[in-house]
Amino acid sequence: MKLFKKNSGRELSIKDTVFALNTVFSAVDSCRKCGRCQSVCPVYKETGFEQHTARGKLLLLRGLKNNLLSDISAVEKRFRYCLLCGRCSSVCPAKIDTQSLFVTIRLLTADLDKKTFLKKMAVKFFVAFPFFPRIFSSNNKKIKKSASGKSIIFFTGCLFDKFFYNRISKAEKIFNKLGYKTDVISGECCGMPFLSAGDKSSFLKAHQKLASRFCSIDAKYIVSACPTCITAFKKLWPGFSDSGAELSHKFEILDFHQFLYKEMQNSSVFEHISGNEKIKWHLPCHLKSLGAEKEAEYILEKLTGKSPENESKINTCCGFGGTFLGDHPFLSGKILDSAINELSPEKDESIVTGCPACMIQLKRACPDDKKILHTIDIVENKL
Repeated sequence: MKLFKKNSGRELSIKDTVFALNTVFSAVDSCRKCGRCQSVCPVYKETGFEQHTARGKLLLLRGLKNNLLSDISAVEKRFRYCLLCGRCSSVCPAKIDTQSLFVTIRLLTADLDKKTFLKKMAVKFFVAFPFFPRIFSSNNKKIKKSASGKSIIFFTGCLFDKFFYNRISKAEKIFNKLGYKTDVISGECCGMPFLSAGDKSSFLKAHQKLASRFCSIDAKYIVSACPTCITAFKKLWPGFSDSGAELSHKFEILDFHQFLYKEMQNSSVFEHISGNEKIKWHLPCHLKSLGAEKEAEYILEKLTGKSPENESKINTCCGFGGTFLGDHPFLSGKILDSAINELSPEKDESIVTGCPACMIQLKRACPDDKKILHTIDIVENKL
């Protein structure tokens, strides 16, 4: 879904807007109204409102197309009831890319909501100061680079920069153990928060800066332990910028679980590693939409002796959803409660997930003594 050109201005041009609307309405006409999206939507599960499903949103757009609706700002508010989790897209028989579609709607309607300006400023402030929380952190250590032959780019992402900086060092130890020279890129944003907030200009600036840094490094892989960032690189960059597709040609872009799975098939490092640990696995939505569910299950079963397959099948979205948490804190909390109830962690079980956003959200509903871990913690501990 191509919306922006490389040299687009701050606002959407008339040509861009018309092209985007044609793309949107084409997707609307493709909807078969089968209702499969209803069965996987975390928001619909809590509210029961058809308008919160992908089908309901597309029907709303059909009404707009047929001039049955005049209040476009109301449409914008409806589309805020979306976590951009990608679950509806994964089950859509018409293969509608709902994630890109709903981001497009947010960009087109962003200026119609008075709250949007404040939201854009809040996101800009959050992204602009990636190292601020670490001033008070004992984990602010300088990262050393391996001198080995193979090379990899590890993109940290905003949340690891701010809240889980010690995991960056752990990830680099893992890459070094596997024989990789690691170029760590931190202090940058993948652009997903800006797209979510409907801020095209900030997205393009963040994207162009980060793409330039990537292309200045000679490496085979771009890896991140944040599946949302990988989703942005692989699914949104190609549709919302000119250089997104070029990046995919230059690098193999993988989530941490996808990369580690490939290495485990070919490396002797993991041959004698086994475990018997009590965990519950929370499957992140964006990891599932990347198709990395089986890879994550394989890794955890190998390292902990615990197959997370049954747990991951029932896992629901944690309810974080970036700006969704700010827009709908109560509803976000209800979705989180459902996730915790389905996980039903016992007293001596740790909750493991593959996403820093999920870690933050899950911690909101768990006691202070409950361990919320990233897969990085499990792998680094074993190595």
